Amino acid sequence: MKKIIYIVTAALFAFTVNAHNGATGVVKERMDEMSSMEKATKQLAKLVKDKQATDYASISELSKQIAQSNANVMHLFPQGSLTDASEAKARIWHNWEHFSSLMQESKAAAEGLAAAATSKASTEVMEQQFKVLTKTCKSCHRRYKVKK
Repeated sequence: MKKIIYIVTAALFAFTVNAHNGATGVVKERMDEMSSMEKATKQLAKLVKDKQATDYASISELSKQIAQSNANVMHLFPQGSLTDASEAKARIWHNWEHFSSLMQESKAAAEGLAAAATSKASTEVMEQQFKVLTKTCKSCHRRYKVKK
């Protein structure tokens, strides 16, 4: 069992290291920011789906981090920053208004989840708000992220 855990851990580490292989400057910055959002979203998934012990403070904090990352990431997509290392599709810059609106929707959904946690809303309300958040993420990824 330990051998399997070691192999899986090594594979995940190698994937993480290689996922940003060759990325520099603003491309690396945005990939790091997006990775941070992904990590926070995975942590949120565990917390929001735990119906026995709701950690409202952690849900609120992680949601606020995602909202802030959404605000931060927009300046990390300057025109001409499409490189081989990037996971962004060129259509981002051709459909900037739509891309921006999805980022704003994601930010608003994260803020909504933070507000629900702060007010100690029911787990059902938080699950619904989490679904809204992940729906915006998936929508953006389907349209604007290269599958690698």
